[in-house]
Amino acid sequence: MKIRSHCFSAVFFAGMLVSGCGGETAELLPTPVEITQAQILQHQSTWNANKLSNYRFVYSSVPQCDTMDALPNVTITVKNGQAVSASYFTFVQAQADTPGAIAATVSGPDGSVTTYHVMQLFEVSHLRMTINQVFQTMLDLNQKQSIARIQFQEPLGSPQRFEKLGQTKCDNFIVSLSTPEAL
Repeated sequence: MKIRSHCFSAVFFAGMLVSGCGGETAELLPTPVEITQAQILQHQSTWNANKLSNYRFVYSSVPQCDTMDALPNVTITVKNGQAVSASYFTFVQAQADTPGAIAATVSGPDGSVTTYHVMQLFEVSHLRMTINQVFQTMLDLNQKQSIARIQFQEPLGSPQRFEKLGQTKCDNFIVSLSTPEAL
């Protein structure tokens, strides 16, 4: 399955790096947040103390560049401490006789056009990650001073939101995670 990638060639994980895109402006970028490795590790310790090994959370990544598309909200499922799926639903065009197809009619000056769509599940294998892997990415970004606006879920200690900073506005992404839900 290929995700739309108008401007980005790889949505991160293994370092959460994203290739740049055209149309950057010379706007000032946010400065990295003053947070220590020890503070991130403290939240990770709180997360680990909860001993959740079977959980689900929603991951989203929104670019700060107007010429880039946001990644759809991806539901990540972790079982026995291993990420087993990362997927999202979307509508895709279908034939009129496809079971479950929903009709959409658009009227215009030349008449009306009807299209049919069905919900389809897409797997995003490169986003299979655990909360501890997100913590590791945060630690790596903090070491490079490439992270800002960090927020954690209390009392779980899990990451809730942070901004991955790049060299240009098009390299910046706001990453959000829902509260992990025990399975």
